[in-house]
Amino acid sequence: MLWYSNALAKFSGRKPALPPWGEELVDQSLATAWYRADWSSVGDDELAYLLPTLRRRRPAMADNAAEARPGPVNYLTRTLIARAQSTARKVAQVSGDAHSASDVLEHFIASGLLTGVAAHQLSEQADAPGDLASCFDHPELQHGRAGAADWLVADLTALAYADRMLRDASNAASGDSKATPLVDWPLALPDVLVATVGTRLNGAYVYPEYDWAHEMLSLAAVLGHLVQGRTVYFSPFLSRALTDILSRQHSTEGDTVAALRTYAGLAGGAAYLTGRAKIISALGIARRVSPRPPVVARNSGNWTWNARLMQRLDERHCWPIPPEA
Repeated sequence: MLWYSNALAKFSGRKPALPPWGEELVDQSLATAWYRADWSSVGDDELAYLLPTLRRRRPAMADNAAEARPGPVNYLTRTLIARAQSTARKVAQVSGDAHSASDVLEHFIASGLLTGVAAHQLSEQADAPGDLASCFDHPELQHGRAGAADWLVADLTALAYADRMLRDASNAASGDSKATPLVDWPLALPDVLVATVGTRLNGAYVYPEYDWAHEMLSLAAVLGHLVQGRTVYFSPFLSRALTDILSRQHSTEGDTVAALRTYAGLAGGAAYLTGRAKIISALGIARRVSPRPPVVARNSGNWTWNARLMQRLDERHCWPIPPEA
């Protein structure tokens, strides 16, 4: 699993199991990158880009409707399960003996944070051991946004949007109707951008009305790899997009730019990333960019652009319950 392997590598001190994102993609021509792909063979890393043939083609329906998982449903299912398990493990590590990862996953399901996958899909290896405790600067868990560390806000945000994205992709494919996801409002561009960061899947695959923003969403997907601890190859194209967006004045930026700036902070800081991007743009050659520790002050209002989700997380009591005193 992409998220699980990256999380273990990032937080346990081991070298990442995956090569840098884009190592085999950044030097491809458009004719090569836009090959006649299909959902059964496309590589996960390629999904940061909006490949034209994937938007038009659907696999043939299987005899068993449950086995017919067109479009990005399979990828999103794997991603949501792996990320939910990883978040539960981190919470369990911080909680000490108060809660197991299985307890945390049950809480996520009961609170309505996870609706697109079944409990049995999440239970496998949920309590696998891992040395993750050293990754937290603020090991306390609070019930509510006011006391939650930014890593927890980012993780719950990613889960909520990945769950909604999976539900939307599933419904478009099958017409199924299930429980209402936590994020139940019509998605604007900032929402799609955040979903893209959390899943590393270009949001235009699921929300074709945002085809026009596919370049920004590609940047968001690559930034998602950085946020999760994976080194990436930044191309001049991505570098120019990053510089253009993050160089805008704070006083004039909307929620989309504010969201991207928050995730840039989680990947090492907007100043660090724009500095690297300017060098890459000047050279005209793709270069590696490695993640750095987050440049985000706790409780600094970094998530105010997503106040609706923060309120919903509070209302549904989605925050993990802290250890008893």
